[in-house]
Amino acid sequence: MKEFSGLEINNYLNIAEFLITRYKKNRIFLFEGDLGTGKTTFIQEMAKFLLIRDDNVTSPTFSLINEYYSEYLKDTVYHMDFYRISKAQEALDIGLEHYLYNKKYCFIEWGSLIRHLLPNKYVQVNILVQQDEKRTFIINTYG
Repeated sequence: MKEFSGLEINNYLNIAEFLITRYKKNRIFLFEGDLGTGKTTFIQEMAKFLLIRDDNVTSPTFSLINEYYSEYLKDTVYHMDFYRISKAQEALDIGLEHYLYNKKYCFIEWGSLIRHLLPNKYVQVNILVQQDEKRTFIINTYG
């Protein structure tokens, strides 16, 4: 477990760089936290580090999956949000297994519902809001 505490949004890019460079062999990243903790904002910073030129990196709350092209990786990155699904079968119905097992980066918000469908190897990032509105990032690796 790795923890970063007392962070403001301007520090997010540093953590994004840490995650991508430290966990080079990991492609699945789960982002957990209450509503408004900054999951999407943090993924936008990861997109900046990966040189994703799409200025419209937003949470795919309604579409469930957004695809972006990374100049850094020279490949596609998937951004998923499962906040609105009520059961894991809904994720399977949109082809989740294809996305998870094609060796491309997957950034997943609200992934706790589909955790049992994940490959054995993934990184989970929990974002907690402190009383002073700063953030704590707790990073755990699995597999």
